[in-house]
Amino acid sequence: MIAASPYKRLVLSIVCIFLGELGIHRLVVGRIATGLIWFLTFGVFGLGWLVDVILLLSGNFKDKQGRRIIDWT
Repeated sequence: MIAASPYKRLVLSIVCIFLGELGIHRLVVGRIATGLIWFLTFGVFGLGWLVDVILLLSGNFKDKQGRRIIDWT
């Protein structure tokens, strides 16, 4: 079983909602390549941003090591 990520889902959700189109939330968790793609394409034209918001709120978003970001506090 893979351990949970040390990142906080509440903080990343807020960052994603307000700055998600710039890919900041992806850069924070170490996903540099996709963070830069989000930055250059404004969240892959909004669709990628929406998918990331849904993944974060449902607890299925993963960090660079593949660990799910599940902890709210």
